[in-house]
Amino acid sequence: MNVLLHFAALLGVFLLLAVPIYSNHFASQLYSQASHGNHHRNLVLSPATTNMALGLVFFGTRDCPELTQVLDTMRHGDLATAAIKMVNRLYVDRNIQLMPAYQEAISDDRMGQPAKKVDFSDTQVASEEINSFVRILTDNKIQRFIHPGPLDKDIKMAIANAAYFHGEWAGIKSSKRLPFYPLNGTEQLLVDTLETYDALRYGSIDYLDAHVVELPYRSEQLSMIIILPRDPGQSLSKLSSLIRDVDLVPLTENLTKEFVHLQLPKFQVETRLPLEKILRPLGVKTMFHAPILHKMIASRDRNHKIGTILHYSSIEVSESGRGYSPLMMMSQQMGRTPIQFFANHPFIFAIKDTNHIYFMGHVAAPP
Repeated sequence: MNVLLHFAALLGVFLLLAVPIYSNHFASQLYSQASHGNHHRNLVLSPATTNMALGLVFFGTRDCPELTQVLDTMRHGDLATAAIKMVNRLYVDRNIQLMPAYQEAISDDRMGQPAKKVDFSDTQVASEEINSFVRILTDNKIQRFIHPGPLDKDIKMAIANAAYFHGEWAGIKSSKRLPFYPLNGTEQLLVDTLETYDALRYGSIDYLDAHVVELPYRSEQLSMIIILPRDPGQSLSKLSSLIRDVDLVPLTENLTKEFVHLQLPKFQVETRLPLEKILRPLGVKTMFHAPILHKMIASRDRNHKIGTILHYSSIEVSESGRGYSPLMMMSQQMGRTPIQFFANHPFIFAIKDTNHIYFMGHVAAPP
């Protein structure tokens, strides 16, 4: 009974953290850290599912200030799980006994599935079991989440963390082949590019030295933000540094509806990475070294650590949806000169709703 009361108190604290203020600074910090050394390649990761992974550990610890400082504030039950395929599961060695109250606490739409026991001594079997679960939960959108390599036989606890999204735009986007100018010294690329004339939320942000446009999806719940350097020669490394402490949700609240001539390359970005390499520089270290998991592990030997958080994110941008055609929109906006927003050089993007950043990344060169 005491254990259940402790968990109830912990849940109350977590929900109190999740209600009053919606802050997504951690999303930008996570992206900025992940972008180090990766500005020459396309990148995407999911801050929302990263929060969920950290939540699995948070519910199992007695006290972990570094997690409470890093976790974004999240409201209960408002994640866009219907539109975005999300996976978040803790895997533990078959010899580890978990507290039933912990299993119950993490089994909801915020945290994911209850923890699963696997035999980490057989990395091939463990990898296949994790892959099978991810395939089922993402409706086969993620076919191979992990190869045996990232799993070490000495690992006792690991988290599988993934997100996939391919949404439909609110309006039709015609497509044509247009040039894209990478910053790595290579020649221009001819890439499939979406084009539309539309009334879109737009702004020019001085402290980022960038233009910003928000593109709604058909669900109206989600939208994509494109952050494009004003100077085509500006490096992604500079922009990712400037954006590190920016909360993108309130940033978009200051955008205004404008008539925009948009050109945006089609792109599909997927990234696999171990989150511990990104989280440690952000101050999240104890869970990978010597966490106190008194709320998670039932056995006397509680000196277990999270061996790895395996993260996979994938998004696809292509024309889809029904709405105004470019010619129809042009006829309605006769006499107005559209703002040109041509994403023909490297840019940062994010997918969000009114509270959360689900994906954040950059396009260095469309595939």
